[in-house]
Amino acid sequence: MIIKPMEPIRTTKIPEGENWAHEIKFDGIRGLLFYENDLFKLYTKRGKQILHQFPEIKGFKSIFKGNKATIDGELTVWSENKHSFHDVLVKFKSSQQYKIKANINRLPLTYVMFDILQFNGDDLTSKPYIERKKILKQNTTQNNTFIYSDYFVDGHVLYNKVKELGYEGIVSKEKHSTYMVGKKHSDWYKIKVKKKLLAVIGGLHIEANKIKSLLLGFYRNNIFLYIGKASIGLSQKDLSLLKQNLSQLKSDNNPFINLSDSKNIQFTKPLLTCWVEYLEWTNSGSLRHPQIIGFSDLAAINANGVEYTL
Repeated sequence: MIIKPMEPIRTTKIPEGENWAHEIKFDGIRGLLFYENDLFKLYTKRGKQILHQFPEIKGFKSIFKGNKATIDGELTVWSENKHSFHDVLVKFKSSQQYKIKANINRLPLTYVMFDILQFNGDDLTSKPYIERKKILKQNTTQNNTFIYSDYFVDGHVLYNKVKELGYEGIVSKEKHSTYMVGKKHSDWYKIKVKKKLLAVIGGLHIEANKIKSLLLGFYRNNIFLYIGKASIGLSQKDLSLLKQNLSQLKSDNNPFINLSDSKNIQFTKPLLTCWVEYLEWTNSGSLRHPQIIGFSDLAAINANGVEYTL
């Protein structure tokens, strides 16, 4: 049975008071794990079966003290003491067996367990969050692949710490909340740390002779990747400057390795850089709600995907 997960509501205010618990928001892909004896199923929050791409999840049997469970957690890959959404996306998109096998060592999985919905046949969704956390912690152990997401009592202290570490944000949960499908609740909230990165302009979306948005990319392992469009933040002065220099910038070649759509697109030489603010990454590898901060005089080679907190 596929369970649609409970999702936190985005806010900018950290809930306060003794009734709230606060967890680190890990930058990965939501993963619902169903385990019964030697049988495993793993789904995304949209119900896509992804056990094939993450075979390491079968190690759950060795750290679980029961015979049946449904676990809610985050599939992550860590790089230089930070979780890398790009790397977990590589695993998610892999379909060929030799790549999946190579990724086990090259991009090792860490499954962050933050909730338990069923335990040994008992439905726990009507039990309070704080009780479910206790059951999860008591019936699992931790290793390099499976870790338990603990909670903190002071959301402001935790938020400042994750911002310092460059993590994605925090999730605040009402201690007595039951587990409810979707976002029709007022019990889970996510507070995200704003981030920015240096991007390269690789094209312009043009309609009726007007620039509508910029096509952005960066370099990863010397490959130029498309990471989305942005229009918010562009001033009329910026747009005029782009139009004035378009004859020098335009190119007949698509510079992006992962973009095939060229409708209403004028591709450009990947030379001009800009700073972009955004909320998070989508599962397709694009920036969510990108906003142009301003143009940069840094060379395009410096746009390597490094993220900075704001």
